[in-house]
Amino acid sequence: MIKIAKILLMSLTLIIATINSYCLSQPATQEEPGYRVPGQTLPQSQTQTAMPQMHNVNLGQRVSGDYMIESVAHQASGRYEWQNNQLVWVPAEPNTNIHFEVFLRDARSRTILPYSNVVLGIYDQNNRLVESKPMAFMWHPVTGYHYGNNFTVPATGNYSVRINATPPEFARANKALGNRWCQPVSVTYTNVRLMPMGQLVE
Repeated sequence: MIKIAKILLMSLTLIIATINSYCLSQPATQEEPGYRVPGQTLPQSQTQTAMPQMHNVNLGQRVSGDYMIESVAHQASGRYEWQNNQLVWVPAEPNTNIHFEVFLRDARSRTILPYSNVVLGIYDQNNRLVESKPMAFMWHPVTGYHYGNNFTVPATGNYSVRINATPPEFARANKALGNRWCQPVSVTYTNVRLMPMGQLVE
């Protein structure tokens, strides 16, 4: 009986090892639209469904004190918002035609900094305010965590874009290195060519 049990145990171990070896040799797959295994090209129809074509305007990168700020603009877009314990899709507001993304980072590590109050303002060539809005902290499957919101640009032209951010309100560990991001930050992009870009079809 003991010999039979040993033989069965050895056989079972061999079967498990074979199955594990086969599984590890297979690439990861996922049926969720927009997912792809590295090196795999999605069918065009699936790519279009998962990721609408965006036309980006790169405002560039600014470093100020402990902060690094980057910003891009593209068509106005909807987003999921957490309401009543569930995600609810909220389309872009009817009159909006451009969306700004702001990446507030640590200047040293480039880590995204959450829990900041970020406000973006658009100014015309006479330094008159066109529109100013608080930016929501959000996530995008391509650009990741950032602050964003939709705006309305009245016409094609050169504008200034001003970004103000308060110190992030989260705890900092390490007495020697954690004393940072203690001051508000403000950066201004001048002569930014903006235009009404419409809304993404999502």
